[in-house]
Amino acid sequence: IHSNVILFDLAGLGILVETYVEALNSGKRPCVESAVERLAHKENSAAVNQALEYYTREMSRSPVTEVLSIHNTEHFKKAVQIFLRHSMKDEQYTYLSKLMVALGDKYKALHHAVESKSEERCTSVLEELQSGLKEKLDSAHYIRAGGYEEFTADLEDIVRQYNIQVEGEVQVEF
Repeated sequence: IHSNVILFDLAGLGILVETYVEALNSGKRPCVESAVERLAHKENSAAVNQALEYYTREMSRSPVTEVLSIHNTEHFKKAVQIFLRHSMKDEQYTYLSKLMVALGDKYKALHHAVESKSEERCTSVLEELQSGLKEKLDSAHYIRAGGYEEFTADLEDIVRQYNIQVEGEVQVEF
């Protein structure tokens, strides 16, 4: 078995034939190398898309908190494996580099979406919990003997309830 043999399917053969016919029709001499480069471009572009589709699909299935953890690494590795399995003649690593940039961009977008959603959830919970405290403050409920102790107890209760309700969220800090 020769290590430089390129295997391709009927679609790949079609691209090679098409390139040959175009060269003949234009009066140029057919060149196997240019036909193979054209085929490699098509196959590598498809391999990048397959890897990105896999990564996007699997990351969107992951629980919100796991998007930022080890699952990203596992899905990243698998996406690269998919690319490597389907790519050909990417000797300058052009398409692998494109995939790496695209995976990084996709991760940043997913990370941002997770953080935004978590921040919205945490803000909503906090606003709901503090509404009773605001009413008491506005009505001067705590301005009396023992008011400070009641205020700190209410505040501690809000913090406790908040931590229970937003457990597992990314933007929990309080």
